[in-house]
Amino acid sequence: TSLDALARADAFIVPADDCRETFRYHRLFQDFLRGELARRHPELVSAHLERAADWCEAHGASGDAFVYAYESGDLHRAGRVALAHRDELSRDGHSERITRWLDRCSDEEITSDPQLSLAAAWVLMFRGDLARARKCLAAAARGPLEDAPADGASSLSSAIASVRSLLAPDGIGAMLRDGEFIYEAERRAGTQWLASGCRAIGVARVLQGRPEDGVAMLREALALLSDHPEFAHFRVVVLGYLTFAAAETGERRDVLRWAVEATQVVADHRLDATAGG
Repeated sequence: TSLDALARADAFIVPADDCRETFRYHRLFQDFLRGELARRHPELVSAHLERAADWCEAHGASGDAFVYAYESGDLHRAGRVALAHRDELSRDGHSERITRWLDRCSDEEITSDPQLSLAAAWVLMFRGDLARARKCLAAAARGPLEDAPADGASSLSSAIASVRSLLAPDGIGAMLRDGEFIYEAERRAGTQWLASGCRAIGVARVLQGRPEDGVAMLREALALLSDHPEFAHFRVVVLGYLTFAAAETGERRDVLRWAVEATQVVADHRLDATAGG
């Protein structure tokens, strides 16, 4: 094709995929064109960035869609994209990009939108920045709690409880209550986030010294997650606690079984290279 020929001739065009079916401008030329647009028609910059975000989101380039939405100043849209594609953005090499974005953003920008705050809380939690994650979670809680967020949870309140049950800032008892709230809300709504409630309840019961009670819920979570490769990192968490519960009850065969499966999931999905790895 003509574009492929231009790319091979180093004419400011580079392939955007391994199949050489889509192409983009070279980054330096892209920066030059954006600079010219800003100099000649600054009033058009935001509209073009929004169009770029539209195209990228429609064509599965969620990382680019997020960046263009953020650069256009539409923090609400940036939050929706980040939360809707949170798991995708934590895989496939995007986690470092999101991390760099968080590092250059002010807390005021991040906490200006509930969904953006919630997406940031997930990323920060996986990075181990728990204090900042809790701040973002508190900011998200100031949003419309009954509204359904972009990640598919039945409500913003339930989505917040999912993160909080992992952070457990108020102890194991609160984790259990969060898990029970998520379980009931998502069971009624019939969403995939029912697994999050199972996970929280199961983990809390194991940590309370009730491993036998926890195993049933953890196994239910594992079954719900089995057909969702995008939630592989949650499967590892569940398998880890199943391993711990089996060790507590002296089930050595199950210890080996769950540990081997967890190791395989990490390898299959390259989770050691993700934000939560």
